[in-house]
Amino acid sequence: MIKKTPERTLANFLIFYFIELAYDDLSIDSDTVESRECAELAVGAFPEASLAAFVNNYFDKENLEIASGMVEESKENFIEMVRESTWLHEKTKEAAVNKLEKLKKIVGYPDQFKEQGLLDKTFENLNLLSSDSYYKIIRKVEKVRMELVIDFLGVDTEFNPLAIYLDANAQYLPHKNLLTLLVPFLDDPLFDSTYPKYVKIAVTGNTISHEMGHGFDTEGRTRDENGDVKDWWAKEDLVEYDKRLDGKVTLDEMIADGLGVETAWRAFKKLDLAKEQKIVGFGEDYSIEKLYFRVAALDYCTVRSISNLEYQLTAPHPTDSFRVNGVFSNMKAFAETFNCPVGSPMNPKKKSLMSRKGKCSNPLLVLVIFLVIFIIAILTVVIVIRSKDRLTVPGSREALNVVTSTLKPPPATRNQNTSRPQIIITSKPRNVCETPECITLAHQLHNWQDKSVDPCVDFYKRACGKYQEHTITEGTRNNKKMVIVRNLIRDFLLNKTVSTSKSENAMKVLFEKCEMLKEQYVFEENGKSVLNELVEDLKSIGPWPLLEDKWDESKFDLNEMLINLAKSGKMQFGLFQIMTPLAPLLEIGPLYYREPPHDYFTKIISHILKANKIKRDKKHPYEMGRPEVKFSELKQQVPSVDFEKILENLINPARRNILKDKIKDRRVGYQHSLFFDKKDNLEHIIKSTPKRVMANFLIFNYLENTIHALSIDERAVKLRECDRVVIGFLPRASLRVFVRNYFDRENIPMVSELIENIKESFIEMIQESNWAHEKTKRAAILKVQKMKKMVGYPEEFEPPGALDKMLKTLHLEKSDSYYVMMKKIERFRTEQKMEYVALETELDPAEMILDVNANYNIERNLLKILIPFLDEPLFDSTFPKYVKTASTGFTLAHEIGHGFDIFGMERDENGRKRDWWTSEDSKEYKGRMKCLVDQYDEYDDPDFGRNLNGSQTIGEMMADRLGSATSWRAFKKLDLSNEPKIIGFENYDIEKLYFHIHALNFCAPRDTSPLVEAMEWIHPTDSFRVNGVFSNMKEFGEAFKCPIGSPMNPNRKCELF
Repeated sequence: MIKKTPERTLANFLIFYFIELAYDDLSIDSDTVESRECAELAVGAFPEASLAAFVNNYFDKENLEIASGMVEESKENFIEMVRESTWLHEKTKEAAVNKLEKLKKIVGYPDQFKEQGLLDKTFENLNLLSSDSYYKIIRKVEKVRMELVIDFLGVDTEFNPLAIYLDANAQYLPHKNLLTLLVPFLDDPLFDSTYPKYVKIAVTGNTISHEMGHGFDTEGRTRDENGDVKDWWAKEDLVEYDKRLDGKVTLDEMIADGLGVETAWRAFKKLDLAKEQKIVGFGEDYSIEKLYFRVAALDYCTVRSISNLEYQLTAPHPTDSFRVNGVFSNMKAFAETFNCPVGSPMNPKKKSLMSRKGKCSNPLLVLVIFLVIFIIAILTVVIVIRSKDRLTVPGSREALNVVTSTLKPPPATRNQNTSRPQIIITSKPRNVCETPECITLAHQLHNWQDKSVDPCVDFYKRACGKYQEHTITEGTRNNKKMVIVRNLIRDFLLNKTVSTSKSENAMKVLFEKCEMLKEQYVFEENGKSVLNELVEDLKSIGPWPLLEDKWDESKFDLNEMLINLAKSGKMQFGLFQIMTPLAPLLEIGPLYYREPPHDYFTKIISHILKANKIKRDKKHPYEMGRPEVKFSELKQQVPSVDFEKILENLINPARRNILKDKIKDRRVGYQHSLFFDKKDNLEHIIKSTPKRVMANFLIFNYLENTIHALSIDERAVKLRECDRVVIGFLPRASLRVFVRNYFDRENIPMVSELIENIKESFIEMIQESNWAHEKTKRAAILKVQKMKKMVGYPEEFEPPGALDKMLKTLHLEKSDSYYVMMKKIERFRTEQKMEYVALETELDPAEMILDVNANYNIERNLLKILIPFLDEPLFDSTFPKYVKTASTGFTLAHEIGHGFDIFGMERDENGRKRDWWTSEDSKEYKGRMKCLVDQYDEYDDPDFGRNLNGSQTIGEMMADRLGSATSWRAFKKLDLSNEPKIIGFENYDIEKLYFHIHALNFCAPRDTSPLVEAMEWIHPTDSFRVNGVFSNMKEFGEAFKCPIGSPMNPNRKCELF
């Protein structure tokens, strides 16, 4: 090819190829730059330096010595197993033993890493300058790394520049007879020096033995103790081996699994269990043998994921389910430990017993049974998914999240039991909460804190300094809970159980259609048919000039097209939109997203203000809102649009006569320039625009808002997260599934009672104010007393079948295209929204009721607590009262506080705008607000420095300040004499613990957002929401005995009431 290709062509090809490889590094594509994971790039470019940083800052080196000892113990047990074989010939045994004895190991990192100055010497030729462009930096790094690879290939060294040293993994290299245990694999939660020995063996010991087992799988058995290809088996043994093992795709991993569990079990049985510590929550009545298997199984606990059969049939590893059930069901010890009846799924009559009787004694031969079982499992899956359903496959390894925080003991019997696990404590009674939820809380309190930090200097870092070592999600634990909720809904959607519930079936039909579109054949067929469906819909809206050669202008009717759009469920009409922003009211207004790009102009303005040292106007945009106008005035301004007819056609036709009068008094407008500008108003635009242009505009607007549902962009379809689609478009149905299957309803009345306690403390705070006048106090107290609440969901959702009844007008058929389904859902949601406006239902159908959130509706004086927020780990019925008050109680008080923030103070007990403050009190209160604004402006944030904008965040800061004061009051009223302690904090001051628990709400990884974005946030930074809030509480300084004038006990403190 080189000889035949012209030199000019070759030169062009090589240059173009280089440009293709280097294009992303040029950083000229904004999408590429914005999606770039800079931390991952740094780790990938400098894995050795990253490892050193991890080891020096986050790793317990004591683990290395312990793990090294475990490798030797595993070798001894493996050798013992080989020698006890009754079928292997002596020649084979001795060679196998020799291979194990000569097995090399790297525990954590090669010895060269310990050399002082090694990394500096390795990269001495790399000179990166701050003035270098990103492109130039990458070129320099690539050059040095290539030189390292060449050096590695030419020198016998274990310093491998291609190794991924920060993988949480262990591996066996057959060509070197080398076992490598990487540092992250030897770190919490997978391994810790404090774990009992049986935990270390069940997890790490099992994996070490598994990797050793690869030395005897179909690849490993062909190499000797030096890693060289050599036939070291006795001929008879080799024949027997080949006869029984046929080299199927997953066989090597199954052999390693079988050898691993056998070897680890041998090590476990040698332990003196009388000296071993128990795991919290697993008392004397729970055997360590059972616990051993529970711990070992944690290695393969994973979230159900979606993959196709082709992938599973070619994957080298068996499924996670098989790696537990398949392996343990072949262990006689498992069945004996759990007393499983012979013939039960986990104790089949035919199994590969690891006895020493006859030729079935050695796992190298008998593990062929695994293959048979696995093939049966795959065939079963084929039957299940033959209609293009998808299969679960192994995901990322989700091992121990600190054993104490994840294990739950089984019910007392083997009968299915979905109630809360009962913890049996047989030791001396102690007043400590040992439920699984309290164990998780104890894990967070212990492991997220950084004890090296002085609480009087930086309490956020003290309470949350190690949070990032225990999470893989961005943001707080609320974000993690949102991921968990999604995973649970996805798990339900993947189940193939038949349901009689209309809402459940609607969810599954939508999910399956969404997933099926990712199949190439289905995607292509959809592309052929969906455009025809679209064209028919466009014709039903009105005559479109692009579809008609002889378009007749006289047939154009603006209101007819707008009404037809309304009939399709649209509430966005291009010219205007209909909204229900905060309350069950219909607001007609402009399309906000057609205004200039907000982020772009915000960034420019922010830079201009900062460069010229101009401070922002302290007045919040909310205060500059336009005055409300009557609906009749709006109609007079735009007589060309029949708003009455449009609104009527948004209602379900079967309920139109009932609802249309109920919504008449719930229509509002505002003095937007779109309607009231003297020159460029909507009426003028309609009159001056040619009808042909107007018709095209309306149709193109429809297309713009429909394009995503057509599913003709293959990349967008492949990236579509179908569980998100279901939760987003069928939120009420998703809520029903979550509540029925995963939620403890006992939490709802507890939180409802907690709200009343918090309201009582809030009222006391107002009453005890030494500056507010009686008139102001009475009005404020009345507002709290009249504040409504929705805990979890409206009462109308409670009766059996209520949610299914709400979906009676939504009919999704399996034969529908995804586009048709989305059309039906949009129309259904619009009808439901009109029910909401007519006050026939309490909850906005568009509200994301599966968010992990609580919120306050300013226009309804309504406090809403959503279901996921009422669930573990944020709340649990078994938590002590002081935990509920410090965590959930604060959030409730925070939301109530929004009724008295810069916006809430303008509205009365009914949510109406009314000034109920005396003039003196209003002035005093706003002066106290300024204290918080100044405090935030001057706050030295660890991520953003002294660059934050207190005017932007004042609403949230006020709610935080009021919430912290109120929840502390509620806490101090508790009778703590009988409240259980948290594990590990039995002798810790309860007031100090209160602040630690409170701070957990805001623990989050370091924020890497650009400063210009941070300046636009309405919430303060997480650091300030702990340090800023607590430093304003004299109670914090007293609890931790912080010196006056220290960062957490400043002389000046901000108070509101």
